Amino acid sequence: MTPDYLAIGKRLQEARKKSGLTQQALADLMGVSVSYIKSTERGNKPSIQYLFAVAYSCHVSFDWLLIGVYKNQVYIQDDFLQELATITDGLGDEGKAVILGVVRTIVENSLPAREKTLSPLKEEIRISDKNADN
Repeated sequence: MTPDYLAIGKRLQEARKKSGLTQQALADLMGVSVSYIKSTERGNKPSIQYLFAVAYSCHVSFDWLLIGVYKNQVYIQDDFLQELATITDGLGDEGKAVILGVVRTIVENSLPAREKTLSPLKEEIRISDKNADN
């Protein structure tokens, strides 16, 4: 897995803005040039020291800056599951329970169709196994 520097840059910019800092103010605070701030926010590779300093100064976690998840979150590589986790993040327990119920219903109702599709394949596998034994 390689770092997505463009995404890291966007999170660096988001952290700075949410902290109410201008690029100049952050540059002064960090002891770096404004052009360095701009370049990292555009997706150029930031130094580890800079990432730690931004995390500390802007009150965000290092893991959020790097991969976009918070300490207690689970990183999900599957795009569909990541999107589902993102859009349901603000829901309370009741809302999440409703969503899970809907998903379960959809999956349970689609099982017979999947089973019908797989039945001929299962039969073919059984026939192949019997022929292999003879």
